[in-house]
Amino acid sequence: MKNKKPNIMDYIKSKPDKHLTKLDLMDCLEKFGNDRRSFSYTGKLNLIAADLSNEDIQGIDLSKFDIKGCNFSNTIIDQEQLEYILPYARNNEISLKGIYIEFLDLSGLDLSKIDWSGVSFYGVKLDRESLISLNEELKGNTISLEGANLSGIDLSGKYVSDPEIGFNGFCYMDLRGILFNGVNFEGADLSGAILDGASFKDANLNECKMVASFARHTNLESASLQGAILKHSDFYCANFNTANLKNAVV
Repeated sequence: MKNKKPNIMDYIKSKPDKHLTKLDLMDCLEKFGNDRRSFSYTGKLNLIAADLSNEDIQGIDLSKFDIKGCNFSNTIIDQEQLEYILPYARNNEISLKGIYIEFLDLSGLDLSKIDWSGVSFYGVKLDRESLISLNEELKGNTISLEGANLSGIDLSGKYVSDPEIGFNGFCYMDLRGILFNGVNFEGADLSGAILDGASFKDANLNECKMVASFARHTNLESASLQGAILKHSDFYCANFNTANLKNAVV
């Protein structure tokens, strides 16, 4: 009797603890890419909750795989892979706890409703949209942005005019109580923002604008504010201990 040809599920189950490396994923694409028996109901190669932890899988086209239930703890991924992974995480089909995303550019991405526990944002580029999507996690201090790259970000308040509802007024960006310790804000615009109780300890605020902002009880200890523009802001009880204010406009 002719032996049954193995499919991707047989291949994965043959691996200790179903652990796959980058080479294994490449092997799966080559061997099973046209094998309908290896597809899940989604029409993608079924990884049957494989363990991808502690592997560098950058460059692999994950969109070819059904990654439901896979383990991504400390897995090094690229930006394109993260964009594919996010809907799975938002639907609680995988966990991103401890995934490695350092130095990725996440500008414009919706990062909300995802558990980012144990994830380092060091060097990660965020813009206004992606940062706002993390508002709930930032307010609850469930994630750390230490070392994140927010250089040039526009977090200024905006004047809003909506004749349809009869509203004309200034809307402040509410960043109260958020920890921005060690974050790179170089060249950022924080004008018209509410920063009361926020912490910028050891942050890089060089050349940033903080005009007409509320920064009461804000912690700026050891922050670098070289060339920053701080005019017309309320710094009542703010902590500037050992902050670098060289050439700052106050």
